[in-house]
Amino acid sequence: MTAAADLAGRLTVVSGAGGGIGAGLAREAVSRGMKVLALDVDAARLAALAGSLPRDAVRTAVVDVADAEAVAAAASEATAAWGPAALICCNAGIEFAGRTWDMTPDQWRRLQGINVDGAFHLLHAFLPATIADGRPGHVLVTSSVGGLSSGAG
Repeated sequence: MTAAADLAGRLTVVSGAGGGIGAGLAREAVSRGMKVLALDVDAARLAALAGSLPRDAVRTAVVDVADAEAVAAAASEATAAWGPAALICCNAGIEFAGRTWDMTPDQWRRLQGINVDGAFHLLHAFLPATIADGRPGHVLVTSSVGGLSSGAG
């Protein structure tokens, strides 16, 4: 396990950072001396998060993690500013409350685009620089209970 001191001053990337667990991850990383790139599709929620943290510790980017090019652009900018990520938090996710067979193909693609492809896009964009850096780094993938179980629907 990496000592917290090894992560201080390094970059944490958090998708779905506009609220909930993502905002909590961003705040905790800053409290541990890390720099944070907060990603979310909701600009107002990102602004509220940024306003609650020290200005020099956080950058925000309105990014849909289903968009590989947008994630890559955010990765390029953040890595140039703060170096490779020490912690990549694949946290963005959505759910569909209903029966699978009632979903439209567009709803299915959106769900997969964020919940599955989004984690891939983050890792694809950030992880090569983390590995090349040679220092310890971490990946955190969060899921709701829906990712661990299935229901009748």
